[in-house]
Amino acid sequence: METPTTLTPKERLILSNQFRILEKLAKLIDPNDLGADTYRKFITILDGGYKFHYYEIFEHLPEELDESVCEEIHEIFYVYQALKNSYDALPDKSGINPINLKFVNYDDHHEPRHVGYILNCEHGLREFVDVVKNKRGGMVGKLSPHYRKMVAKWKEFEKSHKLSESQIKEILKELPL
Repeated sequence: METPTTLTPKERLILSNQFRILEKLAKLIDPNDLGADTYRKFITILDGGYKFHYYEIFEHLPEELDESVCEEIHEIFYVYQALKNSYDALPDKSGINPINLKFVNYDDHHEPRHVGYILNCEHGLREFVDVVKNKRGGMVGKLSPHYRKMVAKWKEFEKSHKLSESQIKEILKELPL
């Protein structure tokens, strides 16, 4: 995240007060918690208006994740829900390996923000937990292009949640397993 070059007095006061609350909570929960010292340092920086040190407060914040990435991941989750629902409704499941219906996580080295967002969907936001709780380990390399093909194929089937066995296989074929 880009460090702000300036903060208004109101922003400084709000942040300073928030860090005061966090400092007190940290000391209350664990008197030996070093987090309280960090909060005290941030309070000093903000109260003094020490612009040079603002980066210390903001350096741990990543850049915002583009809304289009989140929407794309949600669409991928919808595809996996459709695959699972359709598979469950098949009278004969023998033609599809159920392991292939599990979401394949992104590669942390190539798409770390995607991995972070998925973790937040599962643990923080509590969205699509049914899809991500049984995820498989990631593959090496970028998965986004493959997932885009899966989504496009699913859209060809009108985003159906009642896919045939052959349609399920066509969608899964877009992901290199």
